Amino acid sequence: MLLVFFSSVFLSLESSRPENIVILICDGMGFNHLYISELVTGEVMGSHSPVVGIGRNEALDNLVTDSAAAATAFFSGVKTLTGYLGMNALGEEVKTLADILKDKGWWLGLVTNTRYYDATPAALYAHAQRKETDVITDFLMESPLDLFFAGGLEELGINPFTQKPTPRSRIHELIDSGYRVLGLNFEEIGSPDSEMLKGTVALVTMGDKSFENELIPGEPTLLEMVERALAVFMQEERNKLLVIEAGRIDDASHVNDSEAVLAELAAFRDVLSYLLSQLSLESDLLIVLSDHETGGVAVPYGKPDGDFSLSWSSNDHTAAYVPIIAYGKGSHVFTGFYHLKEIPRKICGLLDVIICAE
Repeated sequence: MLLVFFSSVFLSLESSRPENIVILICDGMGFNHLYISELVTGEVMGSHSPVVGIGRNEALDNLVTDSAAAATAFFSGVKTLTGYLGMNALGEEVKTLADILKDKGWWLGLVTNTRYYDATPAALYAHAQRKETDVITDFLMESPLDLFFAGGLEELGINPFTQKPTPRSRIHELIDSGYRVLGLNFEEIGSPDSEMLKGTVALVTMGDKSFENELIPGEPTLLEMVERALAVFMQEERNKLLVIEAGRIDDASHVNDSEAVLAELAAFRDVLSYLLSQLSLESDLLIVLSDHETGGVAVPYGKPDGDFSLSWSSNDHTAAYVPIIAYGKGSHVFTGFYHLKEIPRKICGLLDVIICAE
């Protein structure tokens, strides 16, 4: 009987274990933002049989979390202090999903329309205070990522006129660490010897990427960045984790820019539709989540013909539940009410690997 029990447990784990995982993070998106994305696109969120969870996100020191503490929760399974990236409340480094899965031989990718040192992407590979840009850059040099598309080229020492690295540019250090480095328009800046190559970092904008309704000539859309990344993803035979951040929803909400928010939410839905069309949900897991709500946005007026308006009650983060939506293999474990710190624990449970405990 005992052998039968353990065999059934093993088969249950095997039947729920995804081969690949994609996490789509919508920074600053609350439930009202999610509803507004339906109004913008005319497409409901219920297709492809998602599982819906409702997330709490408070930090240890504040009901209103920041992106650093929230991202540390959903990448490392630890509730921490605001401003802390990849660290517990004592300032000690904690392992991230990237660290854990790299040790298991997984391919790792990260795409964001914010800067590489912004809090949400940095929490996947760095252990620092969110404003310690130099320290975050140090961790970038040793990151476990195989692919990283982001903004923030200016921080690495690029001549703004020639777009070439200055003599003291940290681009040289990034290349020496084994990364092929691409810049604006995905043009190559430099590459290591082939035997040293460990991955590609593309820094496609000088700072954050422009809002989707204000793109400059040659600047990629978020969808175009994701399409490039997924082309590499599809060619890899290893198990794969791809993290995508639609981070400019948060920035547009901070300044209560309704037109930009609508454009960023439409971009998020474009990416979601693309992922749902490309992934194999019989074997892959797709998780859509938010770290916090920004702006206290609401729809005070609207008609079914698409005529609606937005109102704002804040220009900062708010304390509110956030959506967690899962599709595909293993998605059933993401239903219910829970803190964001449970997300990596649920993922590691599906994969039968160990994540650090608080």
